[in-house]
Amino acid sequence: MHKQELKVRDAVLKAIEENHKKYVDPPKEHKVTMKVVSVRQWDTRRGVGYEAEVEGGDGEKYGSIWNDGDGGATYFDVNHESGKTWKDFSDYSEWDLEDLIVDWDISEYIERVAKHFDVETKYIYELIDATE
Repeated sequence: MHKQELKVRDAVLKAIEENHKKYVDPPKEHKVTMKVVSVRQWDTRRGVGYEAEVEGGDGEKYGSIWNDGDGGATYFDVNHESGKTWKDFSDYSEWDLEDLIVDWDISEYIERVAKHFDVETKYIYELIDATE
């Protein structure tokens, strides 16, 4: 590998290793598959609150993952216009919802690294796969 390739790989792997231990666990299967498409955060008196919008593979807006930033639980608020109900998402634990946000964080980080090093994101994913 070239020196530049090593820098890119090391930067991405370090972030994943330090912040996202869940990558060693196998992914869980769910009745409905969804992914985070945007996150907004705000400071609270006791921490950081956030809302993460999620959608299905078909681009349908399924709802939002919420945490009020006060030490309480993370929960899912269903967009009933999607035709889904809370039962469709009942197999998602609080930690599964958090994992969706971690996946989004990693994707965003990889995009920033790709932009910084002026390479395509697929190249960074290839470097990560090559180290497994």
